[in-house]
Amino acid sequence: MKKIIILVITIFVFSSCKNEKELKVIEKPKPDSIEKLEIDCSGNPKVEKNQDDKLEAIEKENSEIIEQDEEYINKAAIEQNDSLIWLTVNMKRDHRIFGFEKPDVKSKRMILLSIFTKDVENNPFNCPYGAFYETSGMKNITLKFKENIGDFAKIEIQKENSKEVVYFEKKWLEFEQTE
Repeated sequence: MKKIIILVITIFVFSSCKNEKELKVIEKPKPDSIEKLEIDCSGNPKVEKNQDDKLEAIEKENSEIIEQDEEYINKAAIEQNDSLIWLTVNMKRDHRIFGFEKPDVKSKRMILLSIFTKDVENNPFNCPYGAFYETSGMKNITLKFKENIGDFAKIEIQKENSKEVVYFEKKWLEFEQTE
């Protein structure tokens, strides 16, 4: 019985070796570039979102924070003497102020003042005048209150030798208090 088992194993080994030699080697094509996958903390690959999805996520997250913290909102101040607008960052208060092309929140966003890094860094909303944390960070740009129009304030953007107009929602502005 032992001899039969050894004979069967030997035949099996030789036959498998013979079949292995008959196999063709298929080379895998080499990629032109290496893709890197980011892995989240659970070990799953992160799915890259397109730009619109990213903006929508930023918009939703930061808008919700502002809506929840109404009592901790930082408003831009309008100076009494010259109507210039200024805003400084206050880490205990949030702000997110868009300047629109028209007095309509659905019109093109032209400028942004926000405390949120995702709003400001690399100007993700592509505001033509830029995205800033505070007015002191705006190089060669000054904001000046002109008049109220419904729920909006007409704001003049003074930039070097040009003057343009944007519209802020009035709820984000307050006149400076004199003592």
